[in-house]
Amino acid sequence: MPQGNGMRFRLTAATDVGRVRTGNEDSFCFAEASSGNSAIVVVADGMGGAAAGEVASSTAVTAIKQAFLESSTGEAQQVAEWVLRANRDIIAKSAEDPEMEGMGTTCTALLLAPSGALLAQVGDSRAYRIRGFEIDRLTDDQSVWSDAVRDGGSPSAEYGRNHLTSALGLEEEVAVGRFGPVEFRPGDRFFLCSDGLWGYVTDPEILATSEDTDLEVVCRRLIDLANARGGADNITVAAAEVLDE
Repeated sequence: MPQGNGMRFRLTAATDVGRVRTGNEDSFCFAEASSGNSAIVVVADGMGGAAAGEVASSTAVTAIKQAFLESSTGEAQQVAEWVLRANRDIIAKSAEDPEMEGMGTTCTALLLAPSGALLAQVGDSRAYRIRGFEIDRLTDDQSVWSDAVRDGGSPSAEYGRNHLTSALGLEEEVAVGRFGPVEFRPGDRFFLCSDGLWGYVTDPEILATSEDTDLEVVCRRLIDLANARGGADNITVAAAEVLDE
């Protein structure tokens, strides 16, 4: 595996309220370690009404970013623990303010480390790796729809694709999906997105749009495409590109 000390990344993100919602409950963060050999990217899609969804998602990404910056190593179990730390922080905030009771959020965290790409997920915000002319989804949605599809059934349309089976902030015990390590090399691009993006833009369209050399332009064009399809939800895309050492 070519990555090692001195890895370099290009990190960026964009978010949009969409064409229907009046507020944006999505949050994101990204950061690179001071040592330069690892980076974190997180997307969270809040729920709970009023400002609660925004509080839940922002609490999640803040907790994970802080945990990453405090960490000296990056391993798969650590990423999952960072997500569990975010869950505890959201529950604590809910207990402090009755108006925040019941707030929750999806959360997908990508750690790029010398051992590979490591992911932790709760909910249905997705992560993809793009290499050349191929796109691979790295996460599995935690939703009634996806569970039915995986079991070989036909999910009821009444549930839609975003009826979640798990979210941060609702229970003290939460099932965290763990993925990786996934090998990566210079030129690879990783995209994390809320369902406001993938619900309107197909995987092949994400791949085709990513051919632009400017990562910020790619994120913006993906959001524009989702808005052109109706933009009925908040839309967030966060991206990381692995650069030559």
